[in-house]
Amino acid sequence: MKKKQTWWIVSSTLVVATAAALFAAVHFSPEQRKQRYLSSGQKYAAQGKLREATIQFLNAIELDPRFTQAHLELAKVAVRLGEPRSALFEYQSAAQLDPANLGAQLQVGKLQMLTGDAAGAKHQANLVLEGQPDNWEAHLLLGDAIALLEKKDNGLPEIQKALELAPSRPEPMISLAALQLTKGNIAKAEENYNSALAADGKSLEALLGMARVKQLQNNPAEAERRIQQAIEVAPKDIRPRAALATLYMVSGQRGKAEEAANAAKAALPDVPAAYRMLGDVYITTGQTHKALDEFAALMKTHKDDIDLKIAETQLLILAGQMKDAQALNDSVLKEVSSDPQARVERAEILYGQGNTGKTREILQAVVRENPKFYLAHYYLGVVLESMGEPEGARREFEAAAKLQPRMADAHIALGALASELGDLQLFNQQVDQVLHQQPFSAQPYIMRAIEFMQQHQPQRAEVELKTAITVAPQESLPYMKFGSFLGSQKRFAEAEQMYEQSLQRDPANVEAMKGLIAAYYAQGQQSRALPRLDQQIQQVPGGAYHVLRAELQLAAKNLSGAETDLQAALGLDPHNEPAWQLLSQAQLMAGKREEALATCKKWSQQFPEDANPLVLQGELLDSAGKWQDAQDSYEKALNIDSTNKAAENDVAFSLLEHNGDRARAWRLAARANDGSNSPAFADTLAWAEFNSRNYSRAVQLLQDAVRKSPDNPTFHYHLGLAYTKLNQSAQARAELEKVLSLAPSYPHAEEVKAVLQK
Repeated sequence: MKKKQTWWIVSSTLVVATAAALFAAVHFSPEQRKQRYLSSGQKYAAQGKLREATIQFLNAIELDPRFTQAHLELAKVAVRLGEPRSALFEYQSAAQLDPANLGAQLQVGKLQMLTGDAAGAKHQANLVLEGQPDNWEAHLLLGDAIALLEKKDNGLPEIQKALELAPSRPEPMISLAALQLTKGNIAKAEENYNSALAADGKSLEALLGMARVKQLQNNPAEAERRIQQAIEVAPKDIRPRAALATLYMVSGQRGKAEEAANAAKAALPDVPAAYRMLGDVYITTGQTHKALDEFAALMKTHKDDIDLKIAETQLLILAGQMKDAQALNDSVLKEVSSDPQARVERAEILYGQGNTGKTREILQAVVRENPKFYLAHYYLGVVLESMGEPEGARREFEAAAKLQPRMADAHIALGALASELGDLQLFNQQVDQVLHQQPFSAQPYIMRAIEFMQQHQPQRAEVELKTAITVAPQESLPYMKFGSFLGSQKRFAEAEQMYEQSLQRDPANVEAMKGLIAAYYAQGQQSRALPRLDQQIQQVPGGAYHVLRAELQLAAKNLSGAETDLQAALGLDPHNEPAWQLLSQAQLMAGKREEALATCKKWSQQFPEDANPLVLQGELLDSAGKWQDAQDSYEKALNIDSTNKAAENDVAFSLLEHNGDRARAWRLAARANDGSNSPAFADTLAWAEFNSRNYSRAVQLLQDAVRKSPDNPTFHYHLGLAYTKLNQSAQARAELEKVLSLAPSYPHAEEVKAVLQK
């Protein structure tokens, strides 16, 4: 198996052999050389020089890929570097090379548990117990895995067995405490953590567990003291430092969280999770631009950290900077072309650009090649749901949730889908799962509130939303959702307060700002909208609020003002795709067709993988009478995204209008109309049916189109012609007269008049 090098990829300058190393290469056998590399790596590891140790262990493995001890040592270093997946890979390699090494097998299980593969951990625990029935660590691992996979109490017998076999060890007591904590029994959990600390006062897990208990008891000072104790016990371990930063963020102390992250970076400069922590804090606290700057700076000093590039790509995607994300993703894929995470990010980029066809194709390939990669299943579910395939989406969300039970997003998505499908049992199961994984998250209460609203039970929904705020008072989301609920109940003044609370916690929350503006409008206070939005723009510079401002200008028919705002948005961020789209529409509304066409061309240059600017460009060319250029633009759009319904529809209509391939036109029109509610798509398919002499089917489609869009003269024109072919003269006359009443200068007006005179 070819080794996937990620965190251990090193610059060639670090492994250039010195003269002494060259001399050694001549005078020592390969066996001696690999042992020297191993010994050197162990010395570096003992000194805390983890990168140097990594290089030496890799040198040993390069000489002998079956060198089990080097794989084991490399795994230990990976654990210290905070890279559990890399450690898992090395322990698995060692276990495959030496199946009798039950210690390695046990480590595989522990890391599988840590990375979310509870089923794999259960298998490994049973494998160890076959050889060592009294291995207390294997019993403990089995109990933890069962508790996650099944009902919590099902794992209790194995945990108690571990405690019986190792009564003086703190680990079984810690697992017992953690199990009780998930059940909400805080007092019992505290008792067991105290027992663990009595057994080993320096137990890192017990100290962190006790900190969690104190946090839940609303005693942040004691929680902080316990975490500081944990840092003193293990100053080179990332976990207590991450816990400290998290504690500060949860308690709203953003400055202290940043200080803790900086301290982690200084104390553990070679540990990726440590030097990335400040960027993660920025992300969590909504400081996207600071996070982007932080990761960009890190990439200059950690050029070989592929995972850092992948993390930066994800952040760029979240920030909507798709072009920059794509450039960075390209560089990653050049280095590790088969990396599933990087390929999933490419799919996310394409999805953000509206290219669902290629997105689906990439994700299906990743799932096929990496069936246990839960993120690919999750994002494939998102794409399938957006394409109107709920059952396919359900399968993928279920696969993601099964492969990674701790992935709350998968349970949330599955719960939302279950609610839409009316599967209340599945919905409640997913809410319970989210509560199990994140007992102090607002999300499960928000999910319940939405379900109660759908059941027309607003009182129960309000209770859930208030609980969400109580559970997560520093999060922006529950306030925003409560504001939306209050708005739906016409309690607009209260809604305003909730939206303001949401913006106070996350000033960049555009959805909260939209809700606040909607509350103003609902109360007839439109004049408050722009001044409040301008206030927010001063606080959060960026394109998103300028786009929102432009939307308000468009609603007020202030086209020049909208164009000014959109140009400002693009000046701040030329990769703001919504700004390009809205600018072309504003110019079109203002009658500036040439400017709109130029904008579409620039938009397409910025986002070459997006079919939408080419579709709009084609429609502009078509309206200018340049149908051949228009058809070329539509075809280019279809080549980019074969599932783009607008492109399919426009190509089909162009073929029908200009004596093209009618069979292809019908196929494209049928695909565009499938699952669509668009009267324009129905009209195109009807026109294809008309040209195929299926007049009755054309009439059915056109009646539906006219019902949905009664003021469209083309729909009436086509329906009138179809009635004529069926010899339904009265109906035909009514439709054709409607054409002239709606549009006296309709392009086919003379033809209509000629038919009416017959």
